Amino acid sequence: LPLWLGWTPVAALAVVMTAAGLFAAWTWASDDYQAGIIFERLADESGKREPLPEGVEPAGGSWWRTNAENLVAWAAFNDLDRTAGSDPSEESRALLERASEVSPLDPTVRHAHSLQTREGEKAVPLARVLGQSRDVLTLAAAGRRLLTEGKQAEALEAYRDALAMAAQPASNHTAAPLFLDDPETARYGLPGEDRLRPIVREMAESKAWTYREWSRAIPNGAVAKVTTARVLRERGDPSAQSAIDAALAEPESSESLSGTETANRLAASAEALALRGNWAEARERYRQAIAITPIDIVRRAWWLNVAAFSLRLNEETERQKGLEAAKNPDPNDDVTQRVVEIQKKMGYVAPRTTARVAGAREVNPPGPARK
Repeated sequence: LPLWLGWTPVAALAVVMTAAGLFAAWTWASDDYQAGIIFERLADESGKREPLPEGVEPAGGSWWRTNAENLVAWAAFNDLDRTAGSDPSEESRALLERASEVSPLDPTVRHAHSLQTREGEKAVPLARVLGQSRDVLTLAAAGRRLLTEGKQAEALEAYRDALAMAAQPASNHTAAPLFLDDPETARYGLPGEDRLRPIVREMAESKAWTYREWSRAIPNGAVAKVTTARVLRERGDPSAQSAIDAALAEPESSESLSGTETANRLAASAEALALRGNWAEARERYRQAIAITPIDIVRRAWWLNVAAFSLRLNEETERQKGLEAAKNPDPNDDVTQRVVEIQKKMGYVAPRTTARVAGAREVNPPGPARK
């Protein structure tokens, strides 16, 4: 077409498409902003339930105004205080139905459906929960569902797969291991323990089987077995001793293991010894693990554990050495913050540099007594 004939409809079409794009972008940005608030509330472990800001609500209208993951987050938020085994709210069900309409094959939507219960313990139809992603959460959920249906062998296999996946070394080592508020010796747990613990606790709490039966799902490696022993001890289960023995029976090193894996096994051996009260041997194992681990934040977390064991041995000098080795210059570092908190509680004052005055001997400046 000649320019004088074609530019008018092309310009009009461009204006309409631009306006539609801007409207859609604004709608999606607003939905993502409000869903972001919900994701933050879901991640908050403080237990506070503050009311949502005015105007923050699930997107309404047509399917294109939101996405499946945001609707699943809203459904989870609405049932945040739901007790285990109780039915989800009608609003949450409606949100999940909308999520299914938006994206029927989305694995997150199907996993959310698998976690719903109706009519007491009766699960949703199997066809609604197929096609989930294969990860730790979904495998554990499959084990839970199979155990509820009385299929113990299949449940054991699903839990075994979930634990084997959870026991794999994490690729992201920027975060410190799980911190254990142990009443006897507060210290850091083992790398991967935060992923293993919820699954082990779930199996231990079930009355459908005994430790002898579900322990067959625990993968090889001392980390998983120490985590199991710790969960059992917290529950007052006498089977904890068997789990400790199994952890100590694991080899600490092998030619096929990397330096990180060997260090983790040494640390797990240290924790197993600590569960028996062998603090000196446990501390020595941790020092061996520290010497070979290449991960800085894990190394410093283990130095704090060395300090905790030195406290049990009444060796204050060694304790202080361990605490100082655990710190780094970053004030926002998790390990450093815990060390500073510990030192404040014990009334510790960091050593000051000495002052040299011309013609006078070197002295420490006056101040509170250092412990």
